[in-house]
Amino acid sequence: RFPDSFEQLYDALRQVFYPFVARFYAAGDTVQVTDLVNTLLRVLSFLAVLATLGVVLFGSDIIVLVFSDKYLPSVPAFVLLMVLLSLTVIDYTMGYTLVAIGQPDKPALINVFHALFTIGAQLLLIPRYGILGAAMAGIISIAIVNPLFVYFLRRQVIRVNAFSFLQSLLVLVIFAGLIYQFSTASWNIVGKALILLVYVGLGFLLSIIRWDDVRVMLDAFRPLFEKYVIRRSSA
Repeated sequence: RFPDSFEQLYDALRQVFYPFVARFYAAGDTVQVTDLVNTLLRVLSFLAVLATLGVVLFGSDIIVLVFSDKYLPSVPAFVLLMVLLSLTVIDYTMGYTLVAIGQPDKPALINVFHALFTIGAQLLLIPRYGILGAAMAGIISIAIVNPLFVYFLRRQVIRVNAFSFLQSLLVLVIFAGLIYQFSTASWNIVGKALILLVYVGLGFLLSIIRWDDVRVMLDAFRPLFEKYVIRRSSA
């Protein structure tokens, strides 16, 4: 349910993003395309990691609230799937960018490698780790092919700045390590919420997210959210 909701929101965003990239690139404005792609990658990675940290902190509460405590053993898989979602959003964005600038064969080629790496990783990890192994295989395979997206975009003079999205992922690793180290599962909701606020504050401090981004997001996501609500209500 949660991945489906994120996918619908991202699909609405893609429908706005794709025409802008195609129009700018057709006009030869690769600088504008580069700025747009890097900004979107930076903001999306920040938001995806924020959602993932929320699951790390409140995963058990979400599972019990939406399903029941019978499904609490699935929390680790839930967390890993959110990490996978964070990486997927990044790769999808670069893949749609390649399609928008007239390179549809490149994502198809990368997807072939991705499928091969996924199958290989699943064969190695699922027998040992079960459902966790499947999620781990997805994370490993998508991380392996990520540099290919960057490479093909750079060949088209779209200077993707990998650091723009790696910052958030690095912060996620650090925060998740500290959260599990200090056993925050026993913390109350206020303490957990403070951790999310610290992440947001750190995001502004490191310029992962900026006030200009917030204003743009509020203006851009308002119609996207309305479109999402209409789609959900008609489903």
